[in-house]
Amino acid sequence: MSAILYFFVSFIVQAVALKVAISMVGHGNTSNALSKAIGISLFLNVLLFFVGLVPILGWVLKPVIWLLVMMSAYNTSFFKSMGVGVVQVFLQWGIALVLSWLGFSMAFAGV
Repeated sequence: MSAILYFFVSFIVQAVALKVAISMVGHGNTSNALSKAIGISLFLNVLLFFVGLVPILGWVLKPVIWLLVMMSAYNTSFFKSMGVGVVQVFLQWGIALVLSWLGFSMAFAGV
């Protein structure tokens, strides 16, 4: 798979998993739209890429930054944001499994 298609598919998988995770955990959240999930996923991908360049501190800061962005963007509590994170990881794994059955390899795609 070409690098551009690989990036696009993995990015869309992350955005869809975020939208579904918010709808599963954040009951009644009216600000849950696919366009918002795409924007937040793009913002987090860029931000966490640069944070990941810091050798050891990056691994400590990534979850904290992710939680702060989720809490502020969707106006959720700390525990709901943690639940969104857990649900999003399992959804990404499931989507990656289905895509692998269809021939798209999602290995090392942030899943």
